[in-house]
Amino acid sequence: MKIAITGRAAVLPGAPDLATFHQVVREGVDCVTSTPEGRWRIDPAQVLGQGPDRTWCDRGGYVRGFEERFQSELAADPFGLPGDKLAGLDPLF
Repeated sequence: MKIAITGRAAVLPGAPDLATFHQVVREGVDCVTSTPEGRWRIDPAQVLGQGPDRTWCDRGGYVRGFEERFQSELAADPFGLPGDKLAGLDPLF
C-alpha cells in the first residue's frame, strides 16, 4: 500500500511533531486510545452505552500533551485572540 504524507507541520495523536509522525507510521503504531481523563468533561459511565445521547465507544485518536505547548503559545499570543477565551474552549477546538 502506498501513502502520501504532505505538509510541513503537524500535531497528531501519538505524534507531537512531523518527525514523530513519520516514525509512528513507519513502525505501524496504533495511536487510537481510550478517552483521556477529563477530556469529555462528563463521567464516561453517563454516556457509554446504547440509546439517545450515548456513544458506543470511548476510543479515538486523541492528541495528548498538547496542553503545555498550547499554553506556552498562548503566552506569546500568536493567534491574536484573547488567551482566556481560547483556554475556555472545548478541547475539540
